[in-house]
Amino acid sequence: MSAARKVFDSLEGAWTIRRKLQSAMPGYPTGFLEGTANFYRRPSTASAFDAEYLYVEDGELHTDGGAKMQASRRYVYRYHATKDQISTWFVQDDGNTVDYLFNELQPETSSKEDPRALLLRGNHLCVSDMYHASYKFQAPGENMMFSVTYHVQGPRKDYSHDTMYMRS
Repeated sequence: MSAARKVFDSLEGAWTIRRKLQSAMPGYPTGFLEGTANFYRRPSTASAFDAEYLYVEDGELHTDGGAKMQASRRYVYRYHATKDQISTWFVQDDGNTVDYLFNELQPETSSKEDPRALLLRGNHLCVSDMYHASYKFQAPGENMMFSVTYHVQGPRKDYSHDTMYMRS
């Protein structure tokens, strides 16, 4: 079994998340989010893909300015066996239907700090704002932990967020 497939299969289930947000633009929050994320396995909704999860995230955002608000997001994660590739997709407003591609994650060489970790990267241009994603999976399997980092830059956005996922 490939490393990407092992990681994909290890995502299923409940996770506790902690995200640090850092914005360089006024009007976008800096702070942290604590919450949960669940990867729900479901039949693939497109014949080109071999496996699929609905990703559901809920949490509370605490801004450095003292505000608290509920936050949620949904994506679909897909695995393509022929390409041995994981991709992420936006979800329509119904919270279930796949909309359009967000990232096709490409493998990187192993981390110098942890040669057993799998590193995946993807980029997404949203109008004129570029999203750079970096995923780091450690110890795929039952005890896997992983992190996701986004750096977003463009005329309307300039922020980063780092999210740590730990099994619930």
